[in-house]
Amino acid sequence: MPKLHQILAMLIGKKTKAQAAVTALYKEAQKAARFEGFAKEYRPVDDEGGEKLPPERKNIPVTSKAILSKAREHWTGLFDLVAAQDAGNRWAMSNVEVDGVTLLKDVPVSTLIFLEKRLEEVRDMITALPVLPPEKNWKWSADANCYVSDVEQTRKTTKVRKAQTLYEHTDKHPAQVEAYTIDETCGWWHTTHQSGALPAEEKESKLTRVNALIDAVKIARAGANEYTVAIPRIADPVFDFIFEGAKPSSNSPQSEE
Repeated sequence: MPKLHQILAMLIGKKTKAQAAVTALYKEAQKAARFEGFAKEYRPVDDEGGEKLPPERKNIPVTSKAILSKAREHWTGLFDLVAAQDAGNRWAMSNVEVDGVTLLKDVPVSTLIFLEKRLEEVRDMITALPVLPPEKNWKWSADANCYVSDVEQTRKTTKVRKAQTLYEHTDKHPAQVEAYTIDETCGWWHTTHQSGALPAEEKESKLTRVNALIDAVKIARAGANEYTVAIPRIADPVFDFIFEGAKPSSNSPQSEE
């Protein structure tokens, strides 16, 4: 009996080949003139002295029976292989183990295929997440529900106008005064930065775990695909009933041993 992965490999080519062949036969079935022929025999009125003409014949290029027979050949292999694939997918299972620990038990192969694809999407999502800027010291705040930095103090200044006397007042000249502006500290900002990003080591840890799980699922899927499958004979009862009028049998389809 073939293994499930061998059934899957055979189905890839079988589906394409059967589809092409049946499509060609379907087009042929629509050409009514191809199903027509004739046989003519000339009989003169005067059997003794009348003109003798040879018989004429046009053979039928194609028959309904031949088309259905060829279509059945292509359908039969496909029907039976699909039934074998579905039977294998139903019974083929495997455990998902990470570092020797069974994480998931008796997972069907179809679920393993689904898991592998979805876990790759999980990995892409984690990869896209930003990490905390390394130039700041971060810690988790349960109150803020995010990471917070150490408090940073920065100066707040205001413009203050000043006056400077360049020349004092004399009897001959008035005093000369020049105005200027300076920045004078008026207070201090105490800033705590907040971030919803991940610490770099936590992001790396999550990626390591999801990659390990993806690898484990792949190994489990490969193991499940080693399941041997008996090929059910579902096509013959189907086409016997359709084409030959055979009565449906209460017995289950025979499998290839």
